[in-house]
Amino acid sequence: MLESRVSAIARELDLSNENLASTTAYLIEQLREGLKHDGPTQIPSFVTSIPNGSETGSFLAVDLGGTNCRVCLVKLQGQGRYTMTQSKHVISQDIRLNASYKPLFAFIADRLQEFLAAHAKIESGTPNILKLGFTFSFTYISHSLSRGTVVQWDKGWNIPEALGRDPCQMLQEAIDHLSLPVRVTAITNDSVGTLMSRAYTSKAPGETLIGAIFGTGTNAAYVEHHHQISKLGVPSIPETMNNNAVMVINTEWGALCDSKLSQLPISRFDAALDSASSNPESQLLEKQISGLYLGELMRLAILSLMDGKLFSMECSEGSAVYHPYTIDTSFLSRVLADPNNELVSTRQEIATVLQAKDVSMDDARAIQAIAVAITKRSARLSGAAIAAIIIQSGRIKSNPSYKDQRITKSSSSTFVAEERSILSSDQASTTLFSKIRRLASTVFSCVTSSNHSRSTPEKERISPSLIDEPNEEHNIIDIGVDGSLYEHCPNFEQYIREALRQVPEIGIVGEARINIGLAKDGSGIGAALVAQGA
Repeated sequence: MLESRVSAIARELDLSNENLASTTAYLIEQLREGLKHDGPTQIPSFVTSIPNGSETGSFLAVDLGGTNCRVCLVKLQGQGRYTMTQSKHVISQDIRLNASYKPLFAFIADRLQEFLAAHAKIESGTPNILKLGFTFSFTYISHSLSRGTVVQWDKGWNIPEALGRDPCQMLQEAIDHLSLPVRVTAITNDSVGTLMSRAYTSKAPGETLIGAIFGTGTNAAYVEHHHQISKLGVPSIPETMNNNAVMVINTEWGALCDSKLSQLPISRFDAALDSASSNPESQLLEKQISGLYLGELMRLAILSLMDGKLFSMECSEGSAVYHPYTIDTSFLSRVLADPNNELVSTRQEIATVLQAKDVSMDDARAIQAIAVAITKRSARLSGAAIAAIIIQSGRIKSNPSYKDQRITKSSSSTFVAEERSILSSDQASTTLFSKIRRLASTVFSCVTSSNHSRSTPEKERISPSLIDEPNEEHNIIDIGVDGSLYEHCPNFEQYIREALRQVPEIGIVGEARINIGLAKDGSGIGAALVAQGA
């Protein structure tokens, strides 16, 4: 009974090839519409200069988000190299919840003053006036590279007086009050910063097209042709710009599927999560991808099985199963990374995190199967969103021969085949749980292989034999990624790549042209690079 119910949940969470294709097509349509009309997605960043690794100079960055404020001094040394000195400070609740904006920005300016005083020797080789890039991780509308308007506070913040005001101006006002030699020249967010950081540091061939975040939240920025951004209007286009001019677009892709016409499949767990959220019927794509929600989807799935009394284990009244958002997505990653056929660490994780006793092998395999289904769907939807951007950018044209392409069997394709069989129920001779037992060792070997590959220089990770024109670097599509899901969730990238291969316009040949690599600290290094280009 447990096995059949788990199989049903896995099928409910499965993103079929047909749904993958229709979701990708819908996302392309929304990307294009967003370039025409003002709205919460496809937001122009006014960043028109993409780094190439040659940039030099010293720049400040302030990263504001969560409950912290970080001050960074980034020294760009050219050849994709840099050094960074930083300090991190907790922002008290009385500042985060305040009628006036002045305490917040006075606090940031005070920390800047302390930072500059502490690092006077580092500062000695810098210009008289330091440019500062401001990573502002709250909802705002950009009007130019250095001007924006605060639209909404979230993440437990509420500063009413700041609404409708310019974050750069409020920060500059506080800086000027202390007579600091600092000028706020740019406002940005972490996805734009991730793209900039990747473009500067990447040693891979080809130009960086996308910067994406797959962590607690999810978002992406990409390089768009300026003439495609019709909502900016002709007067906003400088006369010096030509048809090759570009601008970085902040997609805010978590909201791309909020329309009633969306092709995004919704399971009963998605519906329950959304209706109980603080923003129902919005950010629907983010709620199926980002780490903030995957643990909650796992909790809801486990709870549905417990209501049917299908587990052998027993959970205490204080168990995380009974309390929303108390199961972290890292729980799924640890369950998936267990290499032991007996699932020793998985059973221990379940016992600890869920406060459960008498956890059986069947219990552990059931929870592992649900973890596979949830994370695979997250990655496949991520792949659909990446595919939509690539197609919209024009970097890959229609690929009609994709059905005839073949790929050499590898550890990645072996995993895909194993995982696909785990979630199918059409082979009566082999049970779901015996398939999961085989998956455990496959997951571990893929994680080991993936970790090894990330320590290898990126140019060595691209197989020239799989590229259409291997001598032309512009055929490589480089993507910078940051976030705990990409870094720590087993096989997340493999699932993304599987989805890319199954999008008809991309296929196996197109996917082989895509290079994905880490882009660390977009909110620090990336913000400094945006300031450098201002």
